[in-house]
Amino acid sequence: MNALFNVINDEDQRLIRELYTVERVIDKDQFKGKYVNPRLFLVSSKLDLYANQNLVHRAFYEWKQLHPLLRVSFAQVKVDNKIKHYLIQAPKEQVENSDNVHFIYYKSKSDNKDEIDKCWKLLYENEYYNPIDSNKSLLWRAFFVQLTKNDIFFRYGFIINFHHSITDGKNAYCIVQELFKIIEDVYAGKICTRNTDNDRLGSKYELFYPNDPRSGEKAPDFEYTANEEPSVVTLVPDYLKPNVKNEAFEDEKIFEDGNFFTLDGKHFLNSKEIFDKRRKSVHRMCYLDLEQETFSKLVKKSTDLKIKLNGCFEMIALLAWRRVVRQASGDVKLNPVVKYQVPINLRSFLDPPLNDACMGVWISSFVPDVQVEHEESEPEFWTKEFWEMAKKQSEAIHDYLNQKTFFKKENLVQEQNIYYMLENGWKAKDVFIMYAVSNIGRLTGASDDSNRLIEIFEHHEGLAYTPECFITAAYHGICTVDGKLCWGITWNRQFLRQEIVHMLRDQIIDIFTKLSN
Repeated sequence: MNALFNVINDEDQRLIRELYTVERVIDKDQFKGKYVNPRLFLVSSKLDLYANQNLVHRAFYEWKQLHPLLRVSFAQVKVDNKIKHYLIQAPKEQVENSDNVHFIYYKSKSDNKDEIDKCWKLLYENEYYNPIDSNKSLLWRAFFVQLTKNDIFFRYGFIINFHHSITDGKNAYCIVQELFKIIEDVYAGKICTRNTDNDRLGSKYELFYPNDPRSGEKAPDFEYTANEEPSVVTLVPDYLKPNVKNEAFEDEKIFEDGNFFTLDGKHFLNSKEIFDKRRKSVHRMCYLDLEQETFSKLVKKSTDLKIKLNGCFEMIALLAWRRVVRQASGDVKLNPVVKYQVPINLRSFLDPPLNDACMGVWISSFVPDVQVEHEESEPEFWTKEFWEMAKKQSEAIHDYLNQKTFFKKENLVQEQNIYYMLENGWKAKDVFIMYAVSNIGRLTGASDDSNRLIEIFEHHEGLAYTPECFITAAYHGICTVDGKLCWGITWNRQFLRQEIVHMLRDQIIDIFTKLSN
């Protein structure tokens, strides 16, 4: 045991448990900048958060007390001449201070309203280039950036970058809503009822879950040694691949002299620094801008037909992709089979089940090969065939969920075998063209009632890429907030060129329009 404490020098720090394989794999990837997964929340507030900065910091402290995973970091520990990876209690000073919570404002020569209200895009993009240092800090950091105030509300961009090993999918949304509620409670002078909340959230399971299915091991006789296969083997055809010289970024003109400062006036970041990182990166992103009325009509149709929205989203993305492939290839008969990966929140399938606000990485995936089965030229395509395909797509994932095969012994062993291969240099032999978090669901900006001081009105998430990313070509982060569609696309430019993704975005919007009419 002495070897353990030679590494952990701070008396406040203690070893909690050895990392599970999935956590080690995520940490290894994020250290390289892969799969960094920051979240963006646009919020309106009746409370001036910048004038009440101390109150907000107190709320963050209370929030940390509710979730053990907000108070930890990782450490490599030498045991019997072997390096092992541990979850450790972060130093007391790190937990009690607010060094990882930043209040930022934007300035430029013009300072026009539209530029200020979109400046969050730059700060949010910057987080994709900055993975969490799991050995030196807490496993998250947060930023507020001030937007223009309207007649009633203060408005902010709130960006939070969680290490992917401590949160996933809907969980991140739930705990950010929880944070905003705590800010309101602190403002109202209420005392947080920590024990009750811990029981309600299942936070006691964040560090230790009984018979944790993530703690398994590979098959005893399974071995893997990386060979000389190419590091990237892609199913993306040449006519979709990039020509970097053709990239153009409209925002580089809009924000060309933009600067971010801390509240005490110190330089924090400027737009040129972000653009320089962008040029060196393979990570790219864009957003859909869909009319609210258009989306409302589609929601009504899906509700009337009793078809889940995520099935509609997936079919829209697949149909748009077929259009793009046909246009880019010049072959109007092409009908691509697409790998479409949808993450699954496992919390409700556990025994005992966990609340969505219980942190940790609890995800599996449904990865069907899918194809659009009908042609748009068919007489009833928009009124019948599309909706039947969307229903079939939705039923497929729910049939998979109902089988509840995630925790079968053979599946858990196979999963550990894959993680073992990843740790030892394995590269997948195909690329998921689509990876869509479309099943986060219909979210509400206020978690309990309409009298909230702070409400979310837009939410985005995405996936960062590095040259070593070999699985996902394009990621669709999709959800609705109080009936507003939030759809962002992040993509890997070593697989797809900018023109193709912008074409995909425009086709998605056109399909929404056709369906709403």
